[in-house]
Amino acid sequence: MGENLQVCRYLNGQKIKRKEILELLEQLNISDKIDSKINQLSQGELQRLSIARAVINKPSVIFADEPTSSLDDFNCIEALQLLKQEASVNGSSLVIVTHDRRILPHFKNTIELSNAKQ
Repeated sequence: MGENLQVCRYLNGQKIKRKEILELLEQLNISDKIDSKINQLSQGELQRLSIARAVINKPSVIFADEPTSSLDDFNCIEALQLLKQEASVNGSSLVIVTHDRRILPHFKNTIELSNAKQ
């Protein structure tokens, strides 16, 4: 898993900092999996790895499609806090698309779409 994040940094022309990667994984409660292979991870761990990949290069816009759908309540909140923190620290815009209503109270700017005919 750690190699996966190192490749993201390398391909973006950034220095590979194992300490920074470990800190990010700690925030997502998966630092114990740093040396695990992708096929050894649960769906929730894969989802948290995807979040780590989304923020590792400090993008100006973070697009998160269903970032919490496979996470329990605790890890859902941890992942949201990380996304919001990274967006704030890096001055990034954060766009989340989801059906997960647990995250609504964590954002003041939301757009709800409905397919109901009026």
